Amino acid sequence: MDLSSLGKPKEKNGSSDPTRGLSPRTKGISNDPQYVAYGWREIPVPVIAAGHGVIFGGGLQLFSGADVKYIHPTTRCAVMEMKWGLVPDMAGFPLWRENVRGDILRELTYTNREFSGKEAAELGFATHATETPFDDAMTLAKTIALKNPEAMRGAKRLFAVQSHSTDADLLQAE
Repeated sequence: MDLSSLGKPKEKNGSSDPTRGLSPRTKGISNDPQYVAYGWREIPVPVIAAGHGVIFGGGLQLFSGADVKYIHPTTRCAVMEMKWGLVPDMAGFPLWRENVRGDILRELTYTNREFSGKEAAELGFATHATETPFDDAMTLAKTIALKNPEAMRGAKRLFAVQSHSTDADLLQAE
């Protein structure tokens, strides 16, 4: 991440342009670092992630953007940004809101407490905790690849609007 944009001075009138730094490829809803994680949601096919080792901070947010997430039970995870005086700012909040309870997310954000891959699956950060995350992700990818591609893209479009649409809008999208 390019940290040179942090702490830029405000414009002369004392306010900042709210659209400054927003990426045109996101239709103006996010900046480029946010799009790194949130962009997975706009890809018209399922995105499958396999996590192993350490998934901290922006890595957790990037992992969270996938549609289906496999993680090794001993993977070390944390919402780490507060350790450096930052807030999670790579689309974590819009990605987590469907999966992680608010009080749990607050506790993990405020404390930077590490949690395991097993706990990540229990809390909603991951879909499955497994000893073989990469192999399981590849098996799922092969299964999905055998499905009708138009139907798959249609389902992905519906998931993209599900969290922020009214029932009426979602029914029309179907």
